Amino acid sequence: MTTTDYPEVALAWVDVETTDLNPWVGPDFPGKPIVEAHAERGRLLEIAMHVTDLDLNVLDGEGLSFVVAYSPEEAADLRQRASGFVQQMHANTGLWDRIADPKQSTPLDQVDKLLTEHLQRFAPEARTARVAGNSVRLDLNYLEANVPSLYQHAHYRMLDVSSWAGPAQWWCDIKPMTKKLAHTATGDIRESIAEMRYLRDAIGMGPKPMTIAQAAAELDVSRATVDRMLRAGHLRVASVSAGGQRRVEAASVHEFRTARMGG
Repeated sequence: MTTTDYPEVALAWVDVETTDLNPWVGPDFPGKPIVEAHAERGRLLEIAMHVTDLDLNVLDGEGLSFVVAYSPEEAADLRQRASGFVQQMHANTGLWDRIADPKQSTPLDQVDKLLTEHLQRFAPEARTARVAGNSVRLDLNYLEANVPSLYQHAHYRMLDVSSWAGPAQWWCDIKPMTKKLAHTATGDIRESIAEMRYLRDAIGMGPKPMTIAQAAAELDVSRATVDRMLRAGHLRVASVSAGGQRRVEAASVHEFRTARMGG
């Protein structure tokens, strides 16, 4: 009998916006599967990353997000070849315009370099950060095809929030979290992290909420300061007792402390 050691020290939450679901079409990818319904090679348009620790505490502040640069002619061609649904989705967010604007977009090789360096800040050793997200196999395909340095540094394992959401509903009668579905890379990542926290806590595996006194001690501030931070939204209320006693979400305390220390 053998046991598996999981070496991961961080989660790399990734989300991509693309023109299609299949990045493998064409002579650059011999032997990769071609799905007849997606015979047009999908192109990476936008990619974002947030890094959390294994307890889902955000480590990197606002994270990183890049729009991939294309020439105006390339952008127009990609838009024309995309399905009607994809055309409208990216028109609603302004993404088609941004990929053709050199002031708002970044060459793909630079995107790969910057994202890899960002992840290495939190997981210096290769294969110690697991890629996470919703239906994240799609994102991993695009990482492999478009940002190979990042793909090689990340672990081959993944944390798929969708794989938790289904069993949570089937076996534990946990209602799915309501989503905004903004279809922007950064917005979708933050929603994935929030959903994973929601599922973890609903199943009963989350960190215990803190009392006002515990949060004050953790942040080295007064109770009155914690109260003001709650009212200002800098910390999040986890629960309120029948007697009106508030408890503080532990993750928000950690995030505030990390931000105060400069990430």
